[in-house]
Amino acid sequence: MKIMQAAMFAALAFIDLSVLADEQAMKPGLWSMQLQGTVHIAMPAMDQPLHSQRQVCVKAGQSNVESFLPAHHVQCQSTHSPAGAGKENWHIQCQMPQATVTQTGWIESLGQTLRAHWLMTMTTSGPMTYSTQTTLDMQGQWQSADCGSVH
Repeated sequence: MKIMQAAMFAALAFIDLSVLADEQAMKPGLWSMQLQGTVHIAMPAMDQPLHSQRQVCVKAGQSNVESFLPAHHVQCQSTHSPAGAGKENWHIQCQMPQATVTQTGWIESLGQTLRAHWLMTMTTSGPMTYSTQTTLDMQGQWQSADCGSVH
């Protein structure tokens, strides 16, 4: 069970919702984001549902590419390509001291709403070696121009 909790924490840590800002598509201000998905560990076979709701402050002019990298990345490489109608496809790979994380997905922003889908694979090495696969779906709704105390 500790492996599952660590995997869920890692999944949420790599999906920093403030990274979704695209100054041309997402309206700056306070957003409400809902995440739901599943964390799957191959050995031992376990699935854990993942549900989270957060408020995020999207700032005008926030960098799209740099913002997608995890806060504590050592080396991450990312590619993204427009898919039309406010949708972008993303691929991010990060190599850390004892883990490799790969995220593939898409984000669709229509100004005041957001939808996204991610598949994240994390493989660890070291004292505890395991692999997790996390599937996440996100929905976001713009709330107000004032973020209040949300950063």
